[in-house]
Amino acid sequence: MKQLYNYKLIDSIVIFLTGLGLFLFGLNQQEIVGFESRFYVFALEMWRHGLSWFPTTYQKPYPDYPVTSTLLIYGFAKLFGVLNKTIAVLPSAIASALTLVVTYLIGCLHSRRWGGFAVIFLLFTGIFVVEARTISMDEFITLIATLCFYLVYSAELLPSKARFYWIFPLFILGFAFRGPLGLIIPTGVVCVFYFLEKNYKMFFLVGFVSLLLMNACLSVFLVLSYHVGGFRFVHEVLGMQVFSRLKEEHTPSHHFYFVNSLFSYAL
Repeated sequence: MKQLYNYKLIDSIVIFLTGLGLFLFGLNQQEIVGFESRFYVFALEMWRHGLSWFPTTYQKPYPDYPVTSTLLIYGFAKLFGVLNKTIAVLPSAIASALTLVVTYLIGCLHSRRWGGFAVIFLLFTGIFVVEARTISMDEFITLIATLCFYLVYSAELLPSKARFYWIFPLFILGFAFRGPLGLIIPTGVVCVFYFLEKNYKMFFLVGFVSLLLMNACLSVFLVLSYHVGGFRFVHEVLGMQVFSRLKEEHTPSHHFYFVNSLFSYAL
């Protein structure tokens, strides 16, 4: 058992360092373009003007995202004394490398070989690697959702049931990175797991506790929004992070899973 633990520890360190190197390699030669440019502006504004409760553009608070990921970029920029693309992508790359490690640990619940195959499969998932090499908040939610799955799945297979309770702090952390969507996604993963396991008691328990956490997190978030910009900014936050995501135009087209997924998820 001790030897297996040592193998898993060494494998995890190698996977993390290899993944981190892969995700950061050659970034300094690339331009910051497209969707990631807004997140670089957030970090640049904080680098120039100091900390804030929300990311800012032209020193005005931006309502669509929490400030957590920007704080991480700012922290690394302060640590290394420079803000460039490599530093800006570093938090996303670390989250992605940790996702590789957790994926390996999920496979290792069955065998070390399965863990290795799981990591290889994930590295051949196009959209994962692309997002890991950009400034992406989705990589944090990917890590949190994967870790939640590992905790509930391993709690079913192993004697230690206490690890299940760690999913609730992770739900809160997801909210901190992505707002309501960051709590909903890992909650959905866990609830689907228990539904497929036909453990309906845990299904409803997780759903109920998550609803309470959502209300608590959203209340704190809106209080901060009011502190930053009054009722007008609260309305903007609700519009951008809640109501706009419920509109019909955010629903993928019918052919999405047959066309877009060929790049995103196929080998």
